[in-house]
Amino acid sequence: MSIKLEEVLSLSLEMVEKYEGIFMKTDFIIGVSRGGLIPATIIATSINKPLVTAYIDKQDNVYIDRIDWLKGKNVVIIDDIVRTGRTIKLIEDLIWKTTEAKDVKSCALIENTEDKDHVDMSIRDYKGDINFIWDIDKQHNE
Repeated sequence: MSIKLEEVLSLSLEMVEKYEGIFMKTDFIIGVSRGGLIPATIIATSINKPLVTAYIDKQDNVYIDRIDWLKGKNVVIIDDIVRTGRTIKLIEDLIWKTTEAKDVKSCALIENTEDKDHVDMSIRDYKGDINFIWDIDKQHNE
């Protein structure tokens, strides 16, 4: 299944509407690089909240831009898709260990897993191969 930009916009706005109560209590949105940055930007802009980015390298080192800003705040981590939950877990662990955050929630546009304990919020469940518009490098390598 291919997810186009228009669908990402639609799913992101649906996320804002469905979880409005949670988002209104949020102080910061964290967009997971690379796929989570587009929905995170759409959501942060829609609810007028600041956005910071998170990145995980191939050795599972987590980097969060402006992590010191998250101290004592309510944050929501946003990714495009969750398969194993590993990315979200690594980011959550770093936030809890280093920031004294007030609350940390996680969301993904799509859950592609049987285990529903990986994220707090999602819009769509889908089993099978999924390619987003930004996965063009993966499509060329197949």
